[in-house]
Amino acid sequence: MQFATSILVTCFITMASSQAPEKLEPYTMREAYSVYQAMLPLGPDWPGTRVIAEQTSTGRPSIEGCIAPAVADRFKEAITDYNRLSKSQWALQKLFLLKGKYELLSPDSLKSIFEHRPSSYETLNDNWKHFYKSYPGSGGVITLSVVGFNSDRTVAVVWAGVGCGSLCGEWQWHLLEKKDGTWKEVPGVMCHTVS
Repeated sequence: MQFATSILVTCFITMASSQAPEKLEPYTMREAYSVYQAMLPLGPDWPGTRVIAEQTSTGRPSIEGCIAPAVADRFKEAITDYNRLSKSQWALQKLFLLKGKYELLSPDSLKSIFEHRPSSYETLNDNWKHFYKSYPGSGGVITLSVVGFNSDRTVAVVWAGVGCGSLCGEWQWHLLEKKDGTWKEVPGVMCHTVS
């Protein structure tokens, strides 16, 4: 529990206090947004606007050792692509094909909400109270990485999660395969971080 709590606190300290580049490169890979749609629970019945961090995530554990050997070879090319793309941070665009409402939260907006560096859980809780006043029913802040694809874009790998409070969050790798034009999650992920 302490390890997961440390990851959660580190995630939001990084998101709130790191200096974002002057201008992030827009992430416009349309197929990536189809992958996000397949894995995000953003249906029309969600009680509030879902909040997605605009800046792609780079703070994640290595995928090596996190996927089962039985599927590792099939996703090797997508992992290589992911590792290449994730060397930079990107700006997600309003290209999500979602039925529910969502908002992209800029690094500056995140910084203003989580501006006080948490010295304790009480300070972090105050930051989250401020967030939920602005985004009631949102369920927290979704963070997404870029998507790594194989050359024919039939398999994909992505790191994603949601921070929802000082002791509330979940992050993991996702493996997806496109069959008959639809992206579906593939079993084989062995690492999962929960707080």
